[in-house]
Amino acid sequence: SWRGNESYRGKFMGLTQSGTTFTGSGVTVSTGLDHIVELGVNAVQLLPIFDFGYVDEIQVALNPNYPNVFNWGYMPMHFNTLEGSYATNPFDGRVRIQEFKQVIMALHERDIRVIMDVVYNHSGESETSNFHKIVPGYYHRLTPTGGFSNGSGTGNEMASERSMMRKFMIDSLEFWATEYNLSGFRFDLMELHDVETMNQIRAMLDDIDPTIIVYGEPWMGGTSPLPNNVRAGKQNLYQMEGIGAFNDVTRDAIKGSVFIANERGWVQGNTSQYTVQAIKYGILGGVSHPSLTQVNEWHLDPNKTINYVTAHDNNTLYDKLRLTGISISNTVPLQIQSNAIILTSQGVSFLHAGVEMMRSKPLPNGGFDHNSYESPDSVNQLRWDRKAQYNNVFEYYKALIEIRKTYQSHFSINDADEIRDRVHFLETSDALQAIAYRIDGLENQPEIIVMHASRPQGGIASVELTAGKSYKMLTYVDDFNLDGIETVSGTLFVPNNTSVILVEEMGAYVSIKESEVRIA
Repeated sequence: SWRGNESYRGKFMGLTQSGTTFTGSGVTVSTGLDHIVELGVNAVQLLPIFDFGYVDEIQVALNPNYPNVFNWGYMPMHFNTLEGSYATNPFDGRVRIQEFKQVIMALHERDIRVIMDVVYNHSGESETSNFHKIVPGYYHRLTPTGGFSNGSGTGNEMASERSMMRKFMIDSLEFWATEYNLSGFRFDLMELHDVETMNQIRAMLDDIDPTIIVYGEPWMGGTSPLPNNVRAGKQNLYQMEGIGAFNDVTRDAIKGSVFIANERGWVQGNTSQYTVQAIKYGILGGVSHPSLTQVNEWHLDPNKTINYVTAHDNNTLYDKLRLTGISISNTVPLQIQSNAIILTSQGVSFLHAGVEMMRSKPLPNGGFDHNSYESPDSVNQLRWDRKAQYNNVFEYYKALIEIRKTYQSHFSINDADEIRDRVHFLETSDALQAIAYRIDGLENQPEIIVMHASRPQGGIASVELTAGKSYKMLTYVDDFNLDGIETVSGTLFVPNNTSVILVEEMGAYVSIKESEVRIA
Protein backbone atom coordinates (compact mmCIF):
# COMPACT_ATOMS: atom_id res chain seq x y z
CA SER A 1 0.00 0.00 0.00
CA TRP A 2 1.21 3.52 -0.87
CA ARG A 3 0.54 6.71 1.06
CA GLY A 4 0.70 10.00 -0.81
CA ASN A 5 -1.27 12.57 -2.84
CA GLU A 6 -2.38 10.76 -6.00
CA SER A 7 -2.96 14.03 -7.86
CA TYR A 8 0.77 14.79 -7.56
CA ARG A 9 1.91 11.51 -9.10
CA GLY A 10 4.10 12.25 -12.12
CA LYS A 11 4.00 16.01 -11.48
CA PHE A 12 6.49 18.57 -10.22
CA MET A 13 4.59 18.66 -6.95
CA GLY A 14 5.29 14.97 -6.39
CA LEU A 15 8.88 15.95 -5.63
CA THR A 16 7.77 18.33 -2.90
CA GLN A 17 5.80 15.82 -0.81
CA SER A 18 7.24 14.54 2.44
CA GLY A 19 5.79 11.87 4.68
CA THR A 20 4.94 9.46 1.86
CA THR A 21 5.48 5.74 2.51
CA PHE A 22 4.98 2.30 1.02
CA THR A 23 4.22 -0.84 3.00
CA GLY A 24 5.06 -4.24 1.59
CA SER A 25 7.10 -7.38 2.29
CA GLY A 26 6.46 -6.77 5.97
CA VAL A 27 8.22 -3.39 6.06
CA THR A 28 7.26 0.25 5.63
CA VAL A 29 9.70 2.35 3.63
CA SER A 30 9.98 6.02 2.75
CA THR A 31 9.21 7.07 -0.81
CA GLY A 32 9.64 10.10 -3.05
CA LEU A 33 11.36 13.11 -1.52
CA ASP A 34 11.94 11.38 1.83
CA HIS A 35 13.58 8.46 0.03
CA ILE A 36 16.03 10.79 -1.71
CA VAL A 37 16.85 12.51 1.58
CA GLU A 38 17.25 9.20 3.40
CA LEU A 39 19.60 7.87 0.72
CA GLY A 40 21.94 10.77 1.48
CA VAL A 41 22.68 12.16 -1.98
CA ASN A 42 23.66 15.82 -2.28
CA ALA A 43 22.33 16.54 -5.79
CA VAL A 44 19.52 15.40 -8.08
CA GLN A 45 19.76 15.54 -11.87
CA LEU A 46 16.36 15.95 -13.52
CA LEU A 47 15.75 14.74 -17.06
CA PRO A 48 14.61 17.59 -19.34
CA ILE A 49 11.90 19.71 -17.73
CA PHE A 50 11.68 22.39 -20.43
CA ASP A 51 8.81 22.23 -22.96
CA PHE A 52 9.29 19.18 -25.19
CA GLY A 53 7.40 17.47 -27.98
CA TYR A 54 5.45 14.21 -28.29
CA VAL A 55 3.39 14.78 -25.13
CA ASP A 56 0.24 16.86 -25.59
CA GLU A 57 0.04 18.60 -22.23
CA ILE A 58 -3.51 19.81 -22.89
CA GLN A 59 -4.76 16.30 -23.66
CA VAL A 60 -2.98 14.99 -20.56
CA ALA A 61 -4.91 17.52 -18.47
CA LEU A 62 -8.30 16.99 -20.11
CA ASN A 63 -8.31 13.24 -20.67
CA PRO A 64 -7.36 10.92 -17.76
CA ASN A 65 -7.12 8.02 -20.21
CA TYR A 66 -4.87 9.81 -22.70
CA PRO A 67 -2.33 7.15 -23.66
CA ASN A 68 0.79 9.14 -24.57
CA VAL A 69 1.69 10.66 -21.20
CA PHE A 70 5.38 9.90 -20.84
CA ASN A 71 8.54 10.94 -22.65
CA TRP A 72 12.10 11.42 -21.46
CA GLY A 73 11.95 14.93 -22.96
CA TYR A 74 14.84 14.95 -25.41
CA MET A 75 12.88 16.61 -28.25
CA PRO A 76 12.95 20.27 -27.16
CA MET A 77 10.29 22.68 -28.42
CA HIS A 78 10.57 25.82 -26.26
CA PHE A 79 13.92 25.84 -24.50
CA ASN A 80 13.07 28.51 -21.93
CA THR A 81 9.59 27.32 -20.93
CA LEU A 82 8.74 24.62 -18.40
CA GLU A 83 6.97 21.46 -19.60
CA GLY A 84 3.25 21.78 -18.89
CA SER A 85 2.47 18.08 -18.49
CA TYR A 86 4.42 18.17 -15.20
CA ALA A 87 2.15 20.95 -13.85
CA THR A 88 -1.16 20.35 -12.09
CA ASN A 89 -2.67 23.00 -14.39
CA PRO A 90 -1.01 23.51 -17.80
CA PHE A 91 -3.55 26.21 -18.80
CA ASP A 92 -1.98 28.85 -16.55
CA GLY A 93 1.72 29.49 -17.12
CA ARG A 94 2.16 30.82 -13.61
CA VAL A 95 1.27 27.43 -12.13
CA ARG A 96 4.11 25.50 -13.74
CA ILE A 97 6.57 28.22 -12.73
CA GLN A 98 5.41 28.31 -9.13
CA GLU A 99 5.29 24.52 -8.82
CA PHE A 100 8.78 23.99 -10.22
CA LYS A 101 10.13 26.64 -7.87
CA GLN A 102 8.53 24.71 -5.02
CA VAL A 103 10.54 21.67 -6.17
CA ILE A 104 13.76 23.69 -6.04
CA MET A 105 12.90 25.02 -2.58
CA ALA A 106 11.91 21.60 -1.21
CA LEU A 107 15.25 20.11 -2.29
CA HIS A 108 17.34 23.12 -1.27
CA GLU A 109 15.78 23.10 2.20
CA ARG A 110 17.20 19.60 2.54
CA ASP A 111 20.68 20.60 1.26
CA ILE A 112 20.15 18.86 -2.08
CA ARG A 113 21.25 20.71 -5.19
CA VAL A 114 19.25 20.53 -8.45
CA ILE A 115 20.87 19.85 -11.82
CA MET A 116 19.01 20.39 -15.09
CA ASP A 117 19.49 18.15 -18.12
CA VAL A 118 19.79 20.51 -21.10
CA VAL A 119 19.45 19.57 -24.78
CA TYR A 120 20.84 22.39 -26.91
CA ASN A 121 22.44 20.01 -29.41
CA HIS A 122 19.28 19.63 -31.50
CA SER A 123 15.71 20.88 -31.84
CA GLY A 124 12.64 18.69 -31.70
CA GLU A 125 11.64 19.70 -35.20
CA SER A 126 13.83 20.49 -38.21
CA GLU A 127 12.33 22.41 -41.14
CA THR A 128 9.28 23.40 -39.06
CA SER A 129 11.30 24.47 -36.01
CA ASN A 130 11.16 28.06 -34.81
CA PHE A 131 14.91 28.39 -35.37
CA HIS A 132 14.69 27.38 -39.04
CA LYS A 133 11.71 29.66 -39.58
CA ILE A 134 13.63 32.66 -38.20
CA VAL A 135 16.74 32.24 -40.39
CA PRO A 136 16.59 29.13 -42.59
CA GLY A 137 19.87 27.19 -42.54
CA TYR A 138 21.59 29.31 -39.90
CA TYR A 139 20.85 27.74 -36.51
CA HIS A 140 21.26 24.16 -37.76
CA ARG A 141 24.28 22.57 -39.39
CA LEU A 142 23.55 21.47 -42.95
CA THR A 143 25.05 18.84 -45.22
CA PRO A 144 26.84 19.81 -48.48
CA THR A 145 23.59 19.12 -50.35
CA GLY A 146 21.56 21.40 -48.10
CA GLY A 147 19.92 18.80 -45.88
CA PHE A 148 19.95 18.76 -42.09
CA SER A 149 23.08 17.20 -40.64
CA ASN A 150 22.04 14.55 -38.10
CA GLY A 151 24.82 14.31 -35.52
CA SER A 152 22.20 13.94 -32.81
CA GLY A 153 20.57 10.88 -34.36
CA THR A 154 17.18 12.59 -33.97
CA GLY A 155 17.00 14.54 -37.23
CA ASN A 156 19.24 17.59 -36.90
CA GLU A 157 21.96 19.33 -34.91
CA MET A 158 22.33 22.92 -33.73
CA ALA A 159 25.28 25.07 -34.86
CA SER A 160 26.64 26.23 -31.48
CA GLU A 161 29.71 27.76 -33.14
CA ARG A 162 27.56 30.43 -34.84
CA SER A 163 27.36 33.63 -32.84
CA MET A 164 23.59 33.89 -32.44
CA MET A 165 23.14 30.21 -31.53
CA ARG A 166 25.99 30.57 -29.03
CA LYS A 167 24.30 33.69 -27.62
CA PHE A 168 21.00 31.84 -27.38
CA MET A 169 22.58 29.04 -25.35
CA ILE A 170 24.39 31.44 -23.01
CA ASP A 171 21.31 33.62 -22.49
CA SER A 172 19.10 30.58 -21.94
CA LEU A 173 21.42 29.08 -19.32
CA GLU A 174 21.78 32.42 -17.57
CA PHE A 175 17.97 32.58 -17.34
CA TRP A 176 17.65 29.07 -15.87
CA ALA A 177 20.50 29.63 -13.42
CA THR A 178 19.22 32.97 -12.12
CA GLU A 179 15.43 32.61 -12.33
CA TYR A 180 15.32 29.09 -10.86
CA ASN A 181 18.56 29.04 -8.84
CA LEU A 182 19.74 25.79 -10.43
CA SER A 183 23.00 24.29 -9.25
CA GLY A 184 24.18 22.52 -12.38
CA PHE A 185 23.65 21.62 -16.02
CA ARG A 186 24.12 18.26 -17.73
CA PHE A 187 24.66 18.62 -21.49
CA ASP A 188 23.13 16.05 -23.78
CA LEU A 189 25.52 14.94 -26.59
CA MET A 190 28.03 17.61 -25.56
CA GLU A 191 30.44 16.67 -28.35
CA LEU A 192 28.06 18.37 -30.81
CA HIS A 193 28.93 21.69 -29.16
CA ASP A 194 32.17 23.55 -29.75
CA VAL A 195 34.84 24.17 -27.13
CA GLU A 196 34.61 27.96 -27.29
CA THR A 197 30.87 27.96 -26.60
CA MET A 198 31.28 25.63 -23.63
CA ASN A 199 34.08 27.78 -22.21
CA GLN A 200 31.98 30.93 -22.55
CA ILE A 201 29.11 29.14 -20.79
CA ARG A 202 31.45 28.17 -17.95
CA ALA A 203 32.70 31.75 -17.63
CA MET A 204 29.15 33.14 -17.55
CA LEU A 205 28.07 30.64 -14.86
CA ASP A 206 31.21 31.38 -12.83
CA ASP A 207 30.08 35.00 -12.61
CA ILE A 208 26.74 33.81 -11.17
CA ASP A 209 28.02 31.03 -8.90
CA PRO A 210 31.33 29.19 -9.43
CA THR A 211 29.94 26.11 -7.63
CA ILE A 212 27.44 25.48 -10.46
CA ILE A 213 28.49 22.13 -11.93
CA VAL A 214 28.74 21.64 -15.71
CA TYR A 215 29.21 18.23 -17.32
CA GLY A 216 27.98 16.28 -20.30
CA GLU A 217 28.12 13.32 -22.63
CA PRO A 218 31.49 13.49 -24.44
CA TRP A 219 30.05 11.87 -27.57
CA MET A 220 27.44 12.46 -30.29
CA GLY A 221 24.67 10.39 -31.85
CA GLY A 222 25.87 10.32 -35.46
CA THR A 223 28.35 12.14 -37.69
CA SER A 224 28.83 15.89 -37.83
CA PRO A 225 30.55 18.48 -40.03
CA LEU A 226 31.84 20.18 -36.86
CA PRO A 227 35.66 19.90 -37.08
CA ASN A 228 37.26 17.39 -34.70
CA ASN A 229 39.61 19.98 -33.23
CA VAL A 230 36.76 22.11 -31.83
CA ARG A 231 34.33 19.41 -30.66
CA ALA A 232 33.56 19.45 -26.93
CA GLY A 233 34.29 15.74 -26.60
CA LYS A 234 36.90 13.47 -25.08
CA GLN A 235 39.79 14.61 -27.24
CA ASN A 236 39.33 18.26 -26.31
CA LEU A 237 38.18 18.00 -22.69
CA TYR A 238 41.61 19.23 -21.58
CA GLN A 239 40.78 22.59 -23.22
CA MET A 240 37.65 23.07 -21.09
CA GLU A 241 38.42 24.05 -17.51
CA GLY A 242 35.64 23.32 -15.03
CA ILE A 243 33.62 21.12 -17.40
CA GLY A 244 33.20 17.41 -16.70
CA ALA A 245 32.29 14.35 -18.75
CA PHE A 246 30.83 10.90 -18.16
CA ASN A 247 33.41 8.11 -17.80
CA ASP A 248 32.22 5.36 -20.14
CA VAL A 249 35.60 3.61 -19.88
CA THR A 250 35.03 2.45 -16.29
CA ARG A 251 31.27 2.09 -16.85
CA ASP A 252 31.67 -0.66 -19.45
CA ALA A 253 34.59 -2.32 -17.66
CA ILE A 254 32.54 -2.83 -14.50
CA LYS A 255 29.49 -4.56 -15.99
CA GLY A 256 30.03 -4.96 -19.74
CA SER A 257 29.36 -2.89 -22.85
CA VAL A 258 26.09 -0.95 -23.10
CA PHE A 259 25.98 -1.92 -26.79
CA ILE A 260 26.29 -5.70 -26.31
CA ALA A 261 23.49 -6.88 -24.03
CA ASN A 262 25.01 -10.21 -23.01
CA GLU A 263 28.63 -9.00 -22.63
CA ARG A 264 29.91 -9.47 -19.09
CA GLY A 265 32.16 -7.07 -17.22
CA TRP A 266 34.58 -7.34 -14.33
CA VAL A 267 31.96 -7.93 -11.61
CA GLN A 268 30.56 -10.87 -13.61
CA GLY A 269 34.02 -12.42 -13.87
CA ASN A 270 35.02 -11.24 -17.35
CA THR A 271 38.39 -10.01 -16.22
CA SER A 272 41.42 -8.99 -18.22
CA GLN A 273 44.35 -6.66 -17.82
CA TYR A 274 42.39 -4.01 -19.72
CA THR A 275 39.23 -4.22 -17.57
CA VAL A 276 41.36 -3.97 -14.43
CA GLN A 277 43.14 -0.93 -15.87
CA ALA A 278 39.84 0.64 -16.91
CA ILE A 279 38.46 0.24 -13.38
CA LYS A 280 41.67 1.66 -11.89
CA TYR A 281 41.19 4.65 -14.19
CA GLY A 282 37.86 5.39 -12.51
CA ILE A 283 39.25 4.72 -9.02
CA LEU A 284 41.91 7.35 -9.73
CA GLY A 285 39.30 9.88 -10.86
CA GLY A 286 40.46 9.87 -14.47
CA VAL A 287 43.94 11.24 -13.79
CA SER A 288 47.19 9.96 -15.27
CA HIS A 289 49.04 7.51 -13.04
CA PRO A 290 52.14 5.29 -13.39
CA SER A 291 50.00 2.17 -12.93
CA LEU A 292 47.89 2.97 -16.01
CA THR A 293 49.54 1.63 -19.15
CA GLN A 294 46.62 0.43 -21.31
CA VAL A 295 44.05 3.20 -20.85
CA ASN A 296 43.93 6.50 -22.70
CA GLU A 297 43.79 9.07 -19.90
CA TRP A 298 41.59 11.95 -21.05
CA HIS A 299 39.80 13.44 -18.03
CA LEU A 300 43.08 14.35 -16.26
CA ASP A 301 41.20 16.09 -13.42
CA PRO A 302 39.02 14.35 -10.79
CA ASN A 303 36.57 17.26 -10.84
CA LYS A 304 35.94 16.53 -14.53
CA THR A 305 35.36 12.80 -14.07
CA ILE A 306 31.74 11.64 -13.72
CA ASN A 307 32.04 8.01 -12.60
CA TYR A 308 28.96 5.86 -13.11
CA VAL A 309 27.72 2.37 -14.01
CA THR A 310 24.27 3.13 -15.42
CA ALA A 311 22.08 6.10 -16.36
CA HIS A 312 18.64 6.47 -17.95
CA ASP A 313 20.03 5.29 -21.30
CA ASN A 314 20.45 1.57 -22.00
CA ASN A 315 19.58 -1.22 -19.56
CA THR A 316 19.31 -0.70 -15.83
CA LEU A 317 22.08 -2.36 -13.81
CA TYR A 318 19.75 -5.13 -12.60
CA ASP A 319 18.55 -5.85 -16.14
CA LYS A 320 22.11 -5.85 -17.50
CA LEU A 321 23.17 -8.37 -14.85
CA ARG A 322 20.22 -10.60 -15.71
CA LEU A 323 20.96 -10.34 -19.45
CA THR A 324 24.53 -11.51 -18.80
CA GLY A 325 23.30 -14.71 -17.15
CA ILE A 326 23.36 -13.70 -13.49
CA SER A 327 20.57 -15.42 -11.55
CA ILE A 328 18.07 -13.36 -9.57
CA SER A 329 19.52 -14.56 -6.28
CA ASN A 330 23.07 -13.62 -7.32
CA THR A 331 22.24 -10.12 -8.55
CA VAL A 332 22.32 -8.55 -5.07
CA PRO A 333 26.08 -8.73 -4.38
CA LEU A 334 26.88 -7.59 -7.94
CA GLN A 335 24.35 -4.76 -7.70
CA ILE A 336 26.08 -3.60 -4.53
CA GLN A 337 29.64 -4.09 -5.73
CA SER A 338 29.17 -2.26 -9.04
CA ASN A 339 28.47 1.02 -7.28
CA ALA A 340 30.72 0.25 -4.30
CA ILE A 341 33.49 0.68 -6.88
CA ILE A 342 32.01 4.03 -7.95
CA LEU A 343 31.43 5.32 -4.42
CA THR A 344 35.00 4.54 -3.32
CA SER A 345 36.55 6.20 -6.38
CA GLN A 346 37.92 9.70 -6.82
CA GLY A 347 35.90 12.05 -9.01
CA VAL A 348 32.15 12.68 -9.01
CA SER A 349 29.87 9.73 -8.22
CA PHE A 350 26.69 9.41 -10.28
CA LEU A 351 23.87 6.94 -9.52
CA HIS A 352 20.93 6.04 -11.74
CA ALA A 353 17.67 6.65 -9.86
CA GLY A 354 16.37 3.35 -8.51
CA VAL A 355 19.66 1.47 -8.72
CA GLU A 356 19.59 1.36 -4.92
CA MET A 357 16.41 -0.76 -5.04
CA MET A 358 17.22 -3.04 -7.99
CA ARG A 359 15.29 -1.01 -10.56
CA SER A 360 14.15 -3.01 -13.56
CA LYS A 361 12.47 -2.05 -16.84
CA PRO A 362 10.64 -5.22 -17.88
CA LEU A 363 8.81 -5.47 -21.21
CA PRO A 364 5.22 -6.77 -21.17
CA ASN A 365 6.06 -9.82 -23.28
CA GLY A 366 9.38 -10.64 -21.63
CA GLY A 367 12.86 -9.19 -21.76
CA PHE A 368 13.97 -5.73 -20.70
CA ASP A 369 13.55 -2.27 -22.23
CA HIS A 370 16.89 -0.61 -23.01
CA ASN A 371 15.47 2.50 -24.71
CA SER A 372 12.41 3.50 -22.70
CA TYR A 373 12.21 7.12 -23.87
CA GLU A 374 8.48 6.87 -24.55
CA SER A 375 7.58 3.64 -22.77
CA PRO A 376 4.70 3.68 -20.26
CA ASP A 377 4.84 3.91 -16.49
CA SER A 378 4.77 0.12 -16.25
CA VAL A 379 8.33 0.22 -17.63
CA ASN A 380 9.75 3.52 -16.36
CA GLN A 381 8.20 3.72 -12.92
CA LEU A 382 10.15 3.66 -9.69
CA ARG A 383 8.58 0.71 -7.89
CA TRP A 384 8.56 1.20 -4.15
CA ASP A 385 7.65 -2.44 -3.62
CA ARG A 386 11.17 -3.24 -4.82
CA LYS A 387 12.59 -0.96 -2.15
CA ALA A 388 10.62 -2.93 0.44
CA GLN A 389 11.72 -6.22 -1.12
CA TYR A 390 15.38 -5.23 -1.46
CA ASN A 391 15.65 -2.90 1.53
CA ASN A 392 19.02 -4.45 2.38
CA VAL A 393 20.39 -3.18 -0.94
CA PHE A 394 19.02 0.31 -0.25
CA GLU A 395 20.55 0.32 3.23
CA TYR A 396 23.92 -0.78 1.80
CA TYR A 397 23.91 2.03 -0.77
CA LYS A 398 22.94 4.46 1.98
CA ALA A 399 25.90 3.27 4.09
CA LEU A 400 28.33 3.58 1.17
CA ILE A 401 27.21 7.16 0.56
CA GLU A 402 27.60 7.96 4.26
CA ILE A 403 31.10 6.46 4.27
CA ARG A 404 32.05 8.54 1.23
CA LYS A 405 30.78 11.71 2.91
CA THR A 406 32.39 10.88 6.27
CA TYR A 407 35.79 10.33 4.64
CA GLN A 408 35.45 13.01 1.99
CA SER A 409 39.09 14.02 2.35
CA HIS A 410 40.03 10.48 1.22
CA PHE A 411 37.44 9.76 -1.48
CA SER A 412 37.02 13.26 -2.96
CA ILE A 413 40.56 14.51 -3.49
CA ASN A 414 40.40 17.55 -5.77
CA ASP A 415 43.96 17.62 -7.11
CA ALA A 416 45.51 15.18 -9.59
CA ASP A 417 48.99 15.40 -8.05
CA GLU A 418 47.56 14.72 -4.59
CA ILE A 419 45.79 11.63 -5.93
CA ARG A 420 49.07 10.36 -7.36
CA ASP A 421 50.74 11.02 -4.00
CA ARG A 422 48.08 9.47 -1.76
CA VAL A 423 46.46 6.62 -3.74
CA HIS A 424 48.59 3.46 -4.06
CA PHE A 425 47.52 0.14 -5.59
CA LEU A 426 48.44 -2.96 -3.60
CA GLU A 427 49.46 -6.38 -4.83
CA THR A 428 46.70 -8.95 -4.36
CA SER A 429 46.70 -12.74 -4.55
CA ASP A 430 44.85 -12.53 -7.89
CA ALA A 431 45.90 -9.58 -9.98
CA LEU A 432 42.96 -9.80 -12.41
CA GLN A 433 40.20 -10.80 -10.00
CA ALA A 434 41.00 -8.50 -7.06
CA ILE A 435 41.82 -4.79 -6.94
CA ALA A 436 43.12 -3.23 -3.72
CA TYR A 437 44.44 0.23 -2.95
CA ARG A 438 45.55 2.35 -0.04
CA ILE A 439 44.59 5.98 0.46
CA ASP A 440 47.02 7.75 2.75
CA GLY A 441 45.52 10.07 5.33
CA LEU A 442 46.53 13.66 5.84
CA GLU A 443 48.02 14.73 9.18
CA ASN A 444 46.22 13.01 12.08
CA GLN A 445 43.92 11.22 9.65
CA PRO A 446 43.60 7.45 9.21
CA GLU A 447 44.85 5.37 6.34
CA ILE A 448 42.07 3.71 4.32
CA ILE A 449 42.38 0.45 2.38
CA VAL A 450 39.75 -0.63 -0.14
CA MET A 451 39.58 -4.03 -1.81
CA HIS A 452 37.20 -5.26 -4.51
CA ALA A 453 37.15 -8.99 -5.26
CA SER A 454 35.40 -10.23 -8.40
CA ARG A 455 35.51 -14.02 -8.76
CA PRO A 456 38.99 -15.13 -7.71
CA GLN A 457 40.07 -18.76 -8.05
CA GLY A 458 39.02 -20.69 -5.00
CA GLY A 459 36.49 -18.00 -4.12
CA ILE A 460 38.87 -16.00 -1.89
CA ALA A 461 41.38 -13.25 -2.63
CA SER A 462 43.84 -11.72 -0.19
CA VAL A 463 46.00 -8.67 0.34
CA GLU A 464 48.68 -7.86 2.91
CA LEU A 465 47.78 -4.87 5.09
CA THR A 466 50.27 -2.31 6.32
CA ALA A 467 52.48 -3.97 8.94
CA GLY A 468 51.85 -2.90 12.50
CA LYS A 469 48.48 -1.33 11.80
CA SER A 470 44.96 -2.50 12.63
CA TYR A 471 41.81 -1.45 10.85
CA LYS A 472 38.08 -1.15 11.41
CA MET A 473 36.21 -3.14 8.76
CA LEU A 474 33.25 -1.01 7.62
CA THR A 475 31.85 -3.28 4.88
CA TYR A 476 31.96 -7.03 4.25
CA VAL A 477 29.77 -9.28 2.04
CA ASP A 478 26.18 -8.28 2.92
CA ASP A 479 27.08 -6.46 6.14
CA PHE A 480 28.13 -2.91 6.91
CA ASN A 481 28.70 -0.81 10.02
CA LEU A 482 30.17 2.67 10.08
CA ASP A 483 31.51 2.00 13.57
CA GLY A 484 33.22 -1.17 12.36
CA ILE A 485 32.09 -4.78 11.99
CA GLU A 486 35.36 -6.08 13.41
CA THR A 487 39.05 -5.22 13.69
CA VAL A 488 41.52 -6.75 11.22
CA SER A 489 45.28 -6.69 10.72
CA GLY A 490 47.94 -8.66 8.89
CA THR A 491 46.23 -10.30 5.91
CA LEU A 492 42.77 -9.44 4.58
CA PHE A 493 40.77 -12.24 2.94
CA VAL A 494 37.87 -11.25 0.67
CA PRO A 495 35.30 -13.61 -0.95
CA ASN A 496 33.59 -13.40 -4.34
CA ASN A 497 31.87 -10.16 -5.38
CA THR A 498 32.68 -8.40 -2.15
CA SER A 499 34.02 -4.91 -1.59
CA VAL A 500 35.72 -4.17 1.72
CA ILE A 501 36.50 -0.76 3.21
CA LEU A 502 39.03 -0.63 6.04
CA VAL A 503 39.78 2.44 8.15
CA GLU A 504 42.95 2.53 10.24
CA GLU A 505 42.38 2.47 13.98
CA MET A 506 44.20 5.43 15.47
CA GLY A 507 45.16 5.98 19.08
CA ALA A 508 44.17 9.06 20.99
CA TYR A 509 46.53 12.02 20.66
CA VAL A 510 46.74 14.55 23.49
CA SER A 511 48.45 17.93 23.15
CA ILE A 512 50.09 19.01 26.43
CA LYS A 513 51.69 22.39 26.97
CA GLU A 514 55.26 22.23 28.30
CA SER A 515 54.29 24.40 31.27
CA GLU A 516 51.75 21.74 32.32
CA VAL A 517 54.26 18.87 32.38
CA ARG A 518 55.16 17.81 35.91
CA ILE A 519 58.14 15.61 36.61
CA ALA A 520 58.07 13.82 39.95
